[in-house]
Amino acid sequence: MERIKKENNEAYDWLMEHNDPSSWSRHTFDYKAKSDHITNNMTESFNHWVGSLRSKPILNLIDEIRIKVMSRLHKIYEKVCTMEGMVTPNVRKKLMMIMSDSRFCTLLQSGYEQFEVTDGLLRFVVHVTNKTCCCKVWDAIGIPCKHAASAIRHIRGDMEAYCDSFYTVERYILAHKEMIKPLLDLDKLEVDDGTDVWHLPPLKRQPSRPNKKKIEGNL
Repeated sequence: MERIKKENNEAYDWLMEHNDPSSWSRHTFDYKAKSDHITNNMTESFNHWVGSLRSKPILNLIDEIRIKVMSRLHKIYEKVCTMEGMVTPNVRKKLMMIMSDSRFCTLLQSGYEQFEVTDGLLRFVVHVTNKTCCCKVWDAIGIPCKHAASAIRHIRGDMEAYCDSFYTVERYILAHKEMIKPLLDLDKLEVDDGTDVWHLPPLKRQPSRPNKKKIEGNL
């Protein structure tokens, strides 16, 4: 932000006034979320997954999505029940890459818990017990950064033990153990009396670019 301010002070003021940094800047993300995604790729993936179902009537659309989700949950639950180790396989692959990158870091130890890690021209403070690094990556996503990995390797610790519980196989099972119940055909479902029906809000014209009037003689 300071670099943006030096380049264009008006752009800096506009960003600070009209956009909450917690919605687009990693350093202000809520660390409880354990996610650093700032794109809408998940939405695009869902739209691709739904595919041609979007053109169906609302009741059929919901039912087809229910079937897809029910099938997906069951397949993932069967798969996760066969997983071994403390964390999921994808997280384990990330940890291996992080450990490989940590080889280029050097460190100085200050007691058993704290380390001063040098990464190129920058230095970082790592506290292994509190699971923090001043680069904030470990704090934000719950997976040790390469600076923390350098310290954990130095004390011969287990990288998986220093990951947030969010990434454990146990939590993954909890997230997928609740199944969606099967239903009868749609034409056999009971018709509601309408007392609990939520009606759509009134449609409003969305803001758009104003129409330009054509002036005779102009091309």
